[in-house]
Amino acid sequence: MGRILFAFTHGTYLDAYSKKWRLYADTLNDAAMCIEIALPLFKNYTTFALCVSTVMKAIVGVAGGATRAAMTQHHAIRGNMADVTAKDSAQETAVNLIASFTALFIISVLGNSLTIFLIMMILHIIFNYFAVRAVCLRTLNEPRFLQAIDIYLKQEMIASPCEINRKEPIIFYQLGPNLLDLKLCGFQIRLGSSLKELVKDSPKFSLYQNVQEVYRDRKYAIFPRVNKRKMHVVIKENASTDDILCSYFHSVLLSIIICVINDYQLPSSKNDGEPRPFAQVCQTLQSAEWSREPSDYPKARREFIYEPTQDLIRYVDKIVQKEWRRVRGGLLATGWDLSKHLLMVDEWRIIDNNKKSDRTQRDNFSSIMECAKIVSFGEAICKNDFPVNLSETEKQMADAVIQDNLNKKKN
Repeated sequence: MGRILFAFTHGTYLDAYSKKWRLYADTLNDAAMCIEIALPLFKNYTTFALCVSTVMKAIVGVAGGATRAAMTQHHAIRGNMADVTAKDSAQETAVNLIASFTALFIISVLGNSLTIFLIMMILHIIFNYFAVRAVCLRTLNEPRFLQAIDIYLKQEMIASPCEINRKEPIIFYQLGPNLLDLKLCGFQIRLGSSLKELVKDSPKFSLYQNVQEVYRDRKYAIFPRVNKRKMHVVIKENASTDDILCSYFHSVLLSIIICVINDYQLPSSKNDGEPRPFAQVCQTLQSAEWSREPSDYPKARREFIYEPTQDLIRYVDKIVQKEWRRVRGGLLATGWDLSKHLLMVDEWRIIDNNKKSDRTQRDNFSSIMECAKIVSFGEAICKNDFPVNLSETEKQMADAVIQDNLNKKKN
């Protein structure tokens, strides 16, 4: 059960954060061995302790095997995965053989000591950390891409894969309030969000209309949730890897600028020493009245008091159109592999009205826009008055939101 539940809940993270989970697997394996050795101390809880250690070893099996496959794919730069796998297995056998003789020598000289065991276990974790830190992955995941963008905005240069990998957070990424995206751009970025869920959360038609006009020619659309400090990216069905990477870069720039117009300063928007182009743009937008409008959310639900105007969203889109070509060329020139990515993207996609699909995780943009328009006007109409191009699910969604708004007004 532990193996199944772990694969179901964390399977999608093993590719994106292979170094982190490789280190976690080694640490869990050592912890499971410690529990088994300490079983005589838990005579009344032997069954429980064995269950815990078994679950931990099951997680080690899933995480270790999956991350090993990811690492092998990285090392097989010529597509020779079978050759790399065979040599890795042979190397592991040789290392285990040497380790067995070394262990026999240590036991015969130093004896059976718990102190020696603890020292060896700590050294094992430390050496595994340095081994994982030495791996230089050339595919962009979220922490590597964020750091590359941060260096570009501060220094007007693209860092190499090895430089970024040396600084990549491995242990504490995604833990606690100091998330890397919140720290560097002030917002949490969600790729592949459901437009239907966004309409339920904020049925404001003007926002969706503005976004649709700005991103009409793009394969994605960005919906800022200023009150929650989240940036939702809605992706079209035919979006490529380049479109997804561009959407993330676009979201980071828009997030930083929204923070600036709310007088929330980030390191990338400050002029430290020599003036930087992006920092100068941020300072100009901070004093521009056309870049902001008051937020409609109650004070109790928001941290920022201003939302971006349509003019600001369009202005940032023009900046991204120019800058992404430079960033993409720089990433390719420094050795990054942009043929694929390791960003965490949800499965929701937008399809055109004239395309039909049997897949369930799809959003019809025009139909949901019509729902948002109805909800925004606050008209308590019956289902028969909905546009004929709405599906039954979309009618139920719009009707539910309308009833919710009416109940709020009564209260």
